[in-house]
Amino acid sequence: MTEQEKKKQNTSSKIKRLHIVAKHFVQTLLSGNYRSTFRGSGVEFDEVRKYVEGDDVRMIDWNVSSRLGAAYTKIFKEERELTLFVVVDVSPSLYFGTHRQAIEQASELLFLFSLAAEHNSDKVGALFFSDRIEKWYKPRKKCRHILNPDSDHFSFKKHVRISDLAHALQVVNQSLKQRGFCVIISDFHMRGYEKDICFLARRHEVLAIRLYDESEKNLPKLGFMSWQDPETKDTLPAYTSTRYFRIKYYQYWKEQRMQWVRLCKRCGISSLEISSIEDASESLVRYFRYRKGK
Repeated sequence: MTEQEKKKQNTSSKIKRLHIVAKHFVQTLLSGNYRSTFRGSGVEFDEVRKYVEGDDVRMIDWNVSSRLGAAYTKIFKEERELTLFVVVDVSPSLYFGTHRQAIEQASELLFLFSLAAEHNSDKVGALFFSDRIEKWYKPRKKCRHILNPDSDHFSFKKHVRISDLAHALQVVNQSLKQRGFCVIISDFHMRGYEKDICFLARRHEVLAIRLYDESEKNLPKLGFMSWQDPETKDTLPAYTSTRYFRIKYYQYWKEQRMQWVRLCKRCGISSLEISSIEDASESLVRYFRYRKGK
């Protein structure tokens, strides 16, 4: 057996394993109507009426309320069909992990969402991006086009310089005409996408899933190191033995994280963070349970 055939066989086995894991979680833990856990997903605006005690305060239409001098809430009616669209970052920075590569978690999340959509008879599509659009799958009723065991969505050439989330979101905004539910899976190690993600959130329900390695948060004490950015190839000396360096690095990581959290809140985007030491499937299930309990 040639090296290429071995690689193809390993890839096929990995994807088939993901099929089994994803089906288990969908059937046992996500068997309910997953769309009901997200505000606005699977529904379209119908009318406004006066606010009554017990209504969700998030549904208050402040423009109408200020104009009429009383609190009015938005009423939605359920759509027969929801479009789920998954935007997946496949840039080189996701092929790093001290415990598990982020790209493996991204693939598992993609399978989970795709099977959950199919379980609820919804359309599902996907876009894979780096510094360009690598693959685009038009939303369809069945998810076989995405979950094909003979296709490896995560073996792109490492030609990337800097991942371009802004361009990917622009393509999604232009392509998805009807309101749907968009999931963005990335480490969000890029800039310039803020305007586009906020615009996407105005038209669709958005869940941003940030994947990060535990070593990014708690820098290990490994002496002098030379770091290299997998996308820009820039290098940086790291003196991990010194407490001062580790504290400063943690402060930098924390500030970058808070900027992302503030952006999500400002744009009205749901957010979820998953560490490399966490099981992506279990993290997603906990999040769904939390949203259902709100």
